[in-house]
Amino acid sequence: MFDFNHFNHFKQLIVLLTFMSICNLKCIAHEYHVSICTMDYNRANKSIELTFKLIAHDFEKAILENNKADLKLGSPKELSSANVLITNYITDHFLISFADSSRRLKFIGKEVELDESLYLYFEIKNVSLNNRMTVVNTILVQTCPAQENILYFNLGKQVLSEVFNKNRTHKEIELTW
Repeated sequence: MFDFNHFNHFKQLIVLLTFMSICNLKCIAHEYHVSICTMDYNRANKSIELTFKLIAHDFEKAILENNKADLKLGSPKELSSANVLITNYITDHFLISFADSSRRLKFIGKEVELDESLYLYFEIKNVSLNNRMTVVNTILVQTCPAQENILYFNLGKQVLSEVFNKNRTHKEIELTW
């Protein structure tokens, strides 16, 4: 004789496992791919301080695809060359030029948070801002075609903002004082 109680428990288990799998996939394959770069102009030091906020596993995926290196950021198994790979990736995909002169970003440090946020800190020294600046931002657009890169540039009381993506990677920014 067929036991309907066991069959109902089996159906409930299948529904529960399916639901958990779907939830797990949504956590791993997130819908939004956004980075935020905040640039602060320090008049006293004549420098630009940059903070990039990214999703750590998206960034690690890009490094893995480009360099065949698994960074394992924030873990005891983090690659010893992680900072070099990070610097190379960011400086290849984020460029700033003033009056036709490109400036190289200097890596300061990084932080990985438990929520998968990755903070990267860079600086550009000896900056004399003129009226125009060109920014190129292609961070993660090859790995995540839906990637949106938001830029905030704090110039004292003035805040400029721009959005970059796979279709808009270059922006000439007028600086008004």
